[in-house]
Amino acid sequence: MVRRESPDANGVQICPVNRSSGWLAATDFEHLWLMLAATGLSLRSRAEFHRQLSEISATYESQVEAISRWLLIPLPAWLPEPDALDDWQTGMEQAC
Repeated sequence: MVRRESPDANGVQICPVNRSSGWLAATDFEHLWLMLAATGLSLRSRAEFHRQLSEISATYESQVEAISRWLLIPLPAWLPEPDALDDWQTGMEQAC
């Protein structure tokens, strides 16, 4: 849905951002791979997984990043901070 909606949803012309750096650092990719493997998912080879994830991300990420810059809302990191809580673990007093 993001790939289909992100170019149209903003109602104004926003040019996609060309990133000079990689979209996911090698250490973050390795951490993501290990997190998913630990859940018991049957994953493809690391190289195939990285290639497919890169291809999917390339279809929408530059547009979503451009919209986030235009709205002045930073995109979250691919991986949560080590001590991050899930939304369901926080109360309203922590959200404000």
